[in-house]
Amino acid sequence: MDLLGPRQGVYRAETGSLRSRAYVDPRFDRDHAARWGMSLAALERPLGTLVQDYRPDVLVIALGLNDLVLGLRSVPELVDLTAGLVAEARAVDPAVSVVLTRVAASWLPRADELNARLSALAGELGPGVVAAAADLGFRRSRDTYDGRHPSARGEVRIDPPGVDRDYVWVRDLTSGSGWHRRGGAWRGGVAVLDGFRAGHAYRFRLQPARGFHRSRDVRSNSLDLVPEPARVAR
Repeated sequence: MDLLGPRQGVYRAETGSLRSRAYVDPRFDRDHAARWGMSLAALERPLGTLVQDYRPDVLVIALGLNDLVLGLRSVPELVDLTAGLVAEARAVDPAVSVVLTRVAASWLPRADELNARLSALAGELGPGVVAAAADLGFRRSRDTYDGRHPSARGEVRIDPPGVDRDYVWVRDLTSGSGWHRRGGAWRGGVAVLDGFRAGHAYRFRLQPARGFHRSRDVRSNSLDLVPEPARVAR
């Protein structure tokens, strides 16, 4: 997957900067066309221009939250704006696929109505347009840090591929010990862990993290292993 767009910066909560380059994973593809605080009512650049300049295969539209919170537009107006964006993109590239992202914070006023209308709009616009149910199973107390924006757990729920590192947790089933973390952050590839007792049964699982947040209660499926005694070369 190759991300596209004129921007490379991200929002950094500590400084309020919209152009931070402090990516947790320096290898992560930084190109995008998003900005913290953007709304449907006030896009920075015409979508048709972005499609013309970058020629994406898939266009993800995740807008509407700020419009709802700030009361910038009514739900029918937001749906019309979204339909206009799809038409603008297709006028440049009729083959572009479009994902309309439902508002995850469905408890906000009018969010349920907007989400229902977005799903209906995707069906009306025909093949190549789908609605992403970002709100499915998304909970205010569990998945946000301020009632609107996703926490680490919320980001993992909305976008599992967006996890940028994991922490390995282990428990010794034979001795009955509790869970404890082993080593630092794991960013894929091979992780080497030692200090295990041969013949003991161990259970492993991963704790996902993203950006500055580590998910508190999301864990991977567990894996049980029994280390064998080291073999002596003869």
